Amino acid sequence: MKKSLLIVLVTLFVAGFFIYYGCQKITDASSRSGSQSASDAALAYARRNVARLGLAARAELRIGDWADGVAERFDLILCNPPYVATSAPLGPGVAEHEPHEALFAGEDGLDALRKLGQQLPRLLEPGGLAAVEIGYDQASSAAVLLATGGLTASLARDLAGRPRALLLTTAS
Repeated sequence: MKKSLLIVLVTLFVAGFFIYYGCQKITDASSRSGSQSASDAALAYARRNVARLGLAARAELRIGDWADGVAERFDLILCNPPYVATSAPLGPGVAEHEPHEALFAGEDGLDALRKLGQQLPRLLEPGGLAAVEIGYDQASSAAVLLATGGLTASLARDLAGRPRALLLTTAS
C-alpha cells in the first residue's frame, strides 16, 4: 500500500497553506506529496525547487486557500501558519524580512488556526499526524481550536523548552 505524504509549510513569503519556498519535501520513491499556496510567487519558488531536486514527478503544486478544494487524505501534514497577533511586538529584523501575511493572523494571532481547525480532521488518514507550529503563548488556545473532529493534541517544545508545535493525531 502506498502512503501519501503532504508537506505543509508556509514561508516567510506566503500566508497560504502548504508551500515553503525552499520546498523541503520528505518523501520516498513510492510517496507523492502535494502543496497548495495562496501565492503565485511561492508556487513559482516551489516549482523551481522541486524541479531542481528531481521531485517534479512526485509533487503536485496548486494555487488555493489553505486546504480549500483538497479532497485527498494524508498520513502526514506539516504546517507553519501565521500565528502572530497584529499588535504583538516583533524581534529585530523580522518585519524587514518577512511579509505581513506570513506573520500576522488577526488580533489574537489565531485566525489561521481557526480555519485549520475546521479542515484538518477531514485531511488526515486514520493514524495520521499533523504538526502545526504555534506561538510560544498559544498552546492552550491552539489546542482548543485544533483538537476537533476526533483529533487529539499533544505539545512539542523546541530545544529551549518553549511551546513550538501541536502534534495532532487521529485514532488508528
